[in-house]
Amino acid sequence: MYADTKRRQAARFFLLCLSIVAPAVAKAEKAVVIPLVSKASGVSDFVCDAGESVIGFKDNIPVCSPDTTSCKAAESDSRSIGSDLADYFAVPIHTTLGVTPIVIGSAGGAPESGGVSDMNFPPLSGDNTAEIDGDLYQIIIRVIDIGGLCPKKYQDMHPDWNDGIYTYNL
Repeated sequence: MYADTKRRQAARFFLLCLSIVAPAVAKAEKAVVIPLVSKASGVSDFVCDAGESVIGFKDNIPVCSPDTTSCKAAESDSRSIGSDLADYFAVPIHTTLGVTPIVIGSAGGAPESGGVSDMNFPPLSGDNTAEIDGDLYQIIIRVIDIGGLCPKKYQDMHPDWNDGIYTYNL
């Protein structure tokens, strides 16, 4: 029954689109092909803002949600860095962050600046970069969404996001 409801909603949406486009089609001199629009075929391009996609339908209207892939990738990067720091400090002779801020490039590995010589970090998602600041009592990890793909709508809903930078406090 659920699949039938979704099919009916998609059909109604198609008819709505057709009713909007039909007058222009009737006046056209050449044949116009109107594709059946669905989530799979790109309804997001027609009804959602940039960086959003259709996640379903409510009352026959597509429901848009921010495409949070890059946001989640930056958040995951920060947790990976936090995990690596925990592994680093599990060794008894490791007792300092070294020079801060520690700058981590998208390729990971040794810090580009700051830190200590034997620190090593995983590659980051896409072109993201990161900084580690603070001290042993409050470590602050900031991951910068270099591509700027994390939608502002998503960032506004999450207090750890600010202007393309995700902040993770350990």
